[in-house]
Amino acid sequence: MAFSKKHRRGIEGAGDGHDLMITPLLDLFVALIPFLIMSVVLSRLNVIDVGIQTPSSSSKAAPHNERDITLRIYMGRAEIFVDQKRTAVVQRVEGKNWFDETHSRLVEIKKQKLEDLRIHIETQERVSLDVVMGFMDTVRELKAEDGEIFKKDEKGMDVKLRYLFPQVILKGVYS
Repeated sequence: MAFSKKHRRGIEGAGDGHDLMITPLLDLFVALIPFLIMSVVLSRLNVIDVGIQTPSSSSKAAPHNERDITLRIYMGRAEIFVDQKRTAVVQRVEGKNWFDETHSRLVEIKKQKLEDLRIHIETQERVSLDVVMGFMDTVRELKAEDGEIFKKDEKGMDVKLRYLFPQVILKGVYS
């Protein structure tokens, strides 16, 4: 027999057939290492701050006595509710800017209680996005013609308000 154990032992460099071939294993690592490095880089989490307040215990936070102010927008009118009571209705009239009329009503409501920081905007029927965005701009910013509105801070100093309602919350938009 030409391939018997006895005969193979005599040939130099011939193994017993159980040698480990690492070339395919190296080929696999050469292909996997760049892929694994790229997957680590691509799986990094990106955090975007959207300004959502974290809940805090009531013992830490000072009690707020804000009113619940809601602006309901219909196709032809806007209604302002303070603590679930309708306080004003602004009709849409051709040739008049109903955003300005609503803004002046909201300034009157804000002057009654300066601690109010948030307003809820609730859309009814099929109100266009342009109208909703117009009302969002209207209820957020104070205008020059509104005059200067001052509020007392924690130290008792007068601070000029820059915003009418700094926290605008869309209510019922996603349902």
